Amino acid sequence: MADPASYKWDQGLVYKVQILASKDQLSEGDTRLKNLGNVYSYKHDGLTKYTWGRTRLPHEAARLQGEMHRKGFKDAFVIHYYNGKRISAEEAKNLRK
Repeated sequence: MADPASYKWDQGLVYKVQILASKDQLSEGDTRLKNLGNVYSYKHDGLTKYTWGRTRLPHEAARLQGEMHRKGFKDAFVIHYYNGKRISAEEAKNLRK
């Protein structure tokens, strides 16, 4: 999986699309990831969660989510980060104001 340590993406409000969650860490070639590039993982609530794509634009995040739905990730949804920390949709909305 790609290294999420890029400083640029740890600053400000960032949208990502969560595509999968697993109690066990998946291997790089796991078929559930459908050979996607740039998949990132993080630990949250006792699970390893996987995201694909990242953007600073809400409309682009919605487009990325739709792309993942078309690729078979029917449960994919947008998550929000601010300065490298996951935040709620409500917090992201307030930051955009």
